[in-house]
Amino acid sequence: MKSTYVILSEQKVEAYKKRAILFSSTFLGLNLLDFVETKIALANGLSELNPIANIFFLIGIAEFFEAATTLIVILCFYLLYKIDPKLACNLSFALLIFLSGIVIWNLIQII
Repeated sequence: MKSTYVILSEQKVEAYKKRAILFSSTFLGLNLLDFVETKIALANGLSELNPIANIFFLIGIAEFFEAATTLIVILCFYLLYKIDPKLACNLSFALLIFLSGIVIWNLIQII
């Protein structure tokens, strides 16, 4: 039976490990920034566009929702990283671009 794990050289593994740490750190930072911007926007009368997140903001457990979703994404990234580091890093790059767009959009709406 063929293994689904990708065989990589030690040099590539180290490069992907550095990217994975950078992704995790940047993802945490962008999520925190997104959360703070959302709280500021809600305080200024704007509304949350994500209907699921909006429910959590309305009942007052948005911090839990944000932390849980962030940890779930990082866990999924870690599990994918264990199977295919290159794919995990490529997908994480796309996710960071998307999340950066959300953070920039939030900032534009606040200003």
